[in-house]
Amino acid sequence: MTSDEATELKTQAVRCFGPRKIVWSIVAVICVISLIFSAMAGFNYTELVKAKVLTYVTTDEIVTLAFDSSGYLESVNLTLNFNMVNPSQKDIKAWIITYKGWVRDIPYEDGTDRSRWRVDGTILVNGTDQAFFPVFASSYSFDNPAIIIPGNSNFSVTRYIILNRTNYPDIMAGVESILNQTTVNGTDLEWMHYTSAILLINDIPPYSGPNKDANVIRRIYGVDITPGIGGAGS
Repeated sequence: MTSDEATELKTQAVRCFGPRKIVWSIVAVICVISLIFSAMAGFNYTELVKAKVLTYVTTDEIVTLAFDSSGYLESVNLTLNFNMVNPSQKDIKAWIITYKGWVRDIPYEDGTDRSRWRVDGTILVNGTDQAFFPVFASSYSFDNPAIIIPGNSNFSVTRYIILNRTNYPDIMAGVESILNQTTVNGTDLEWMHYTSAILLINDIPPYSGPNKDANVIRRIYGVDITPGIGGAGS
């Protein structure tokens, strides 16, 4: 190869990788990076929506009655199991869960006994008002220690409430009266439950403006029959 041919090859190489080619190469790299970040943003948005829409809480409530040796009601024991299910890939933090429980007050409904001082709540069922006596009301905060539900997993929390003559004598008297007058007719006690859960998407900060609750997940199960009225809690 002559020196002139070598010089020509170098000239062509410079033309191939001249300023214009370099600019277009940079543009191409930027486009690829933008596509990658767009895909990541789209993935994050999808998982955010999935967390907001599909996350749920199931509650298992078990009420047991304890009697003394004489057959009198000694305590009403409640076991609460909150199971928080996270189907997204975002970590979710449990924040506040509120629970309420009522027993159906059939003696109040049929006029047999309306002596209880606590206000019954009523709901319309199949065209008939049913009365419910407020028994339990408790709110649980999970800030310390924090409870984190990793992506695609679930976490269960169990709480207990014991109602007896020592800690809540007035509520205990009401439950005992309802029990005695209900079982006389061969009917079991009927319980109604309500749960309100607030969870947070862990790595999403609260926004300002109309999207300020972007990181908040709220779930309500059941009906709050007696808003503002308390009960036995743990």
